[in-house]
Parts: sequence; structure tokens; C-alpha cells
Amino acid sequence: MNEGRFNLRGWESNHLTSTTPNKEDKEVSVLGLLWNLGRDTLRCVIPEVHCETMTKRTILSCTQRVFDPVGYTCPVTLYPKILLQELWSLKKGWDEPVPEEFQTKFEKCKKQLPLLGTIELPRFTHRDPDSQLHVFTDASQKAYAASVFLRTSSEEGITITLLRAKLRVVPIEKITIPRLELLA
Repeated sequence: MNEGRFNLRGWESNHLTSTTPNKEDKEVSVLGLLWNLGRDTLRCVIPEVHCETMTKRTILSCTQRVFDPVGYTCPVTLYPKILLQELWSLKKGWDEPVPEEFQTKFEKCKKQLPLLGTIELPRFTHRDPDSQLHVFTDASQKAYAASVFLRTSSEEGITITLLRAKLRVVPIEKITIPRLELLA
């Protein structure tokens, strides 16, 4: 690494040896996620959100603070995106206070966001020649989504791991459900 002038620093490993201190509960930040070295799992960092006046701008800011490259938070982050689309159709400005009913709906969703920080996904996916990829897609009048799972069987049993999920809100102009399923 030194010959190539790569400054190797700040690295971590979950490989335990007799000289390694107990890393069971140690978490390190890796590419915006928290990696638990002992359990070898990844989880999202969910920042606390405080907003005095609820506007389209603050709702968008709260929604976009959740960094989830895998996509397992999609079912929770969908709802604020749908609220934003409904607000957009009301033609409200970015910094105008939103109607009371939208504030109530978003507050309910915002209270659930910290729960996402407790969900852990395995960092490592076991692969063998008999592994299978399972892809699911679906669409509704409000959203369309796709998810990819890896199914692996071993002596310990069958393991199913979420590899990737993606979700989109349906555009404002009407599109048929079959077309949305193709988009998914």
C-alpha cells in the first residue's frame, strides 16, 4: 500500500483472535451505515428530526435524512413521499405551513422513524451453487416497488436475505397498473 502511495488508515475488521478485545457490541460507521462487528450486521442511522413549522421543505428534509442503500426502510419512507405528492397537488409553497391534517399524518409517521434504527441486516450473504435469487415486483395506484432476495440452503437450514429493495411514488399523471408493474 505504501509503494502505491495509498494511505491506509482507520480500518476495522470483525475477525476475532485471542489478542483481539471483545468486539461484540462495537459499532463503526461504514459508508453511512453502522456495522456491528460482533454480530456482523448493518443498520441505518436514523437522525432525530425537529421542526418547528411544518412545511413541504421540512417534510422533504426529514424524509431524505434516512440513508438506506439496501432499501429495507421503503415501507416506512413511502408514506411521507405520498404526503409530499398530495401537498404538491395543493400547490402550496415550499415554506408555507401545511394544513393541519397533513401535520397530524406526518407527526404519526415521524414517531415511527426511530424504530428503523433498531432493524439489523446481515452484512454477509452466504452463497453456494444452489443459491437462488427471488425477485418480487408490484404496483398500486400510489406506488410501485421491487425487491430481490437471496435464498440459500445449508446444513443449518434455509436462509433468506434481502439484497435490495426499491420503491417509487407513482407520477401525478395517470399510468395504468400493468404499465406500473412493468416499471417495477
